[in-house]
Amino acid sequence: MTYVSNLIPDPQFAHVQTSYAGNVWHSVNSTTQLDRAQNALTVTNNAGNSEPCVELYLSDLSAYHGVNMTFACKLSWIPGSATECGNGLIRLFVKDKFWKVSDGGTATVGRKALQFTVPDDTTGFGIRLYAPAAKGSAFQWWHPILTRTADYQRLQSLGVDYFDGDTMPKIE
Repeated sequence: MTYVSNLIPDPQFAHVQTSYAGNVWHSVNSTTQLDRAQNALTVTNNAGNSEPCVELYLSDLSAYHGVNMTFACKLSWIPGSATECGNGLIRLFVKDKFWKVSDGGTATVGRKALQFTVPDDTTGFGIRLYAPAAKGSAFQWWHPILTRTADYQRLQSLGVDYFDGDTMPKIE
């Protein structure tokens, strides 16, 4: 049996900051509101530009060089008609260069997943979950997970696509 790890340090969005802090979600050109009952985070564009998001920078992924990984998060709610997102819904970046983008610029409710291989020269990388491009509009994000792709696929085969990091399910 092996343990599955969710490498997101705050998968319940409990400690979102308003300024940059490594290994902690922080808001960029946005305001956030936590729904504690759902452990979901509403991200609202307060700047009227194409970069409103919450961002997490993971400072050390060196143990995962060359490993195929999956980051997934659910877009659980789109209030009103805000479906346009200027830079995609989820973006991964390495060394300040955007690297992977999900779903272009049109949002639909559902689980979003990006698969990637951690480059050998990478120590850390960032994840951005975006709000819509229109000022005052919002998206709600829920259940982020970062794990090995093989483990994510095994979780899915059991009907599971998320756990909070504390449960650490064993998989045979």
